[in-house]
Amino acid sequence: MHACARCYDITCGCRLKKMKIKVIPVLSLLFAAFIFAAVFTGCTTSTDDTGSGNDSTVAVTGVSISGSSSVATGSTITLSATVNPGNATNKTVSWSSGNTSRATVNSSTGTVTGVAAGTAVITATAGGKSATKTITVNAASSDGTVTLSGTNGSIIISDMSGTSFTVSYTPSAAITSCAAYGSVGDGTGLAFASAAMKESSETWTYTATDSSYASGVKIFILLYTSSETAVPQGTLSDATCSDWASFTYGTTDSGDDSGSDSGDGSENDTVTDGATDGTSVTGSDLSYVASDTTWDTIVWSDEFEGTALKTANWTYDTGAGGWGNSELETYTTSNAAVHGGVLDITADSSLNSSRIKSSGLKTFQYGKIVARIKCSQGTGSWPAFWMLGTSSSSWPYQGEIDIMEHANSDTFTYQTCHWNSNGKSTSTTYSHASWGQTTNDNYWNDISSMDVTEWHTYAIEWTSSLIEFYVDDTKVMAMDIGSSSSGTDTFNYPFYIIFNFAMGGQFPNVYSSSSFTGVPWHMYVDYVRVYQ
Repeated sequence: MHACARCYDITCGCRLKKMKIKVIPVLSLLFAAFIFAAVFTGCTTSTDDTGSGNDSTVAVTGVSISGSSSVATGSTITLSATVNPGNATNKTVSWSSGNTSRATVNSSTGTVTGVAAGTAVITATAGGKSATKTITVNAASSDGTVTLSGTNGSIIISDMSGTSFTVSYTPSAAITSCAAYGSVGDGTGLAFASAAMKESSETWTYTATDSSYASGVKIFILLYTSSETAVPQGTLSDATCSDWASFTYGTTDSGDDSGSDSGDGSENDTVTDGATDGTSVTGSDLSYVASDTTWDTIVWSDEFEGTALKTANWTYDTGAGGWGNSELETYTTSNAAVHGGVLDITADSSLNSSRIKSSGLKTFQYGKIVARIKCSQGTGSWPAFWMLGTSSSSWPYQGEIDIMEHANSDTFTYQTCHWNSNGKSTSTTYSHASWGQTTNDNYWNDISSMDVTEWHTYAIEWTSSLIEFYVDDTKVMAMDIGSSSSGTDTFNYPFYIIFNFAMGGQFPNVYSSSSFTGVPWHMYVDYVRVYQ
């Protein structure tokens, strides 16, 4: 284990020096006083923001960007920037796009317009400091379906034909009513207002019809729920609708290959908002062991294309009983689905969920292992991406690598290793040891705040002597391994991968389902890849 890197050995080289007082003639003092008064009488206090010698100027120390990470072609999202500190002198934000062939951005408002399928890096700059956010531009599917995402959720626009379209919304928490608002063209007039949406199977829908709906027409839209939430973004009081989500009627651009044959006999459905659309790297090997530390080749991956979980990669843990952690869910084989290019594990109101694993099918030793994930959050939620070892069938002797765990509505994730400090053999005395860090408080690079409902990559880089943990390519944890005296040589054996969504238990410290909020919960996995 690493020693604490926040210990400091401070030595001081200061020495007190005797002050020598020199007698200055009176006339010299008077002359000096005259010069002092003359200089300062002519001075005025500057209020410019150049920062040159002006104590009243407060410099910008940082910029952060919030908002959706994806937009459909022909549609818009609006990003927002936070300038720190709040009392900075110059808080004017300018926006730019690093790839205008994929997405453009209004330099003053932060409104991003999807141009073509791909990615674009959007930059916000204020006071000489900048922040970036990668925006994924998704092509609308061939049937005209468009997903609009914002800070408060996602809606789906479908059935654009004639002079009508349908808007659908599936909330993460139960609501009792939902109303739709729409504006056409420049957003200065409403085509429909407070239109009651109908609920069926937890999805709310409304079909809008207006003679102004024609191919190429821009439509602004906002849903307002019983919980007084504007979905996907904006405010109901905005008279011009400029902060609402928008789409272009009749968009049928299918510039990506989201509808192409996956190669397994099935056809992909519409790619989930923000997800990539790759092709899995498959192989017949049971165990993959890295022979070097270059890790420039994907030796195995699951991109979750198609409509079914690959049985060559995954099997299930099933049942209830708390799983040693006082969990409340029952794991089933029916709460994990593949659709839209993602694995979707649902933890539902009946306290059913899924836990899938590559045990007995695919194991890995060393290399870079990474997954791209976003998930729901709420009181009692506990999604995890982790690995268990094969050196033993007993915990913690076998070793456990928690690449990502999240609890409740925390603004950070956990990265942890568990093992038996007396050795991997079950004949040794049980002595559970663990070493872990959180993304917001670690010895390497603090990530001040994380929103797990947005896409993030979680990874380990694993050698025979060290495991390093990364979130969005930022190192947040590390642990030395390979010592038989400390039992960490259990991490020198193959491990298998697990994805699950637990409900309640010791980790979130919630033991009653009546405390749960936001159910049903979802864990979306865009891909999992192994580089060796």
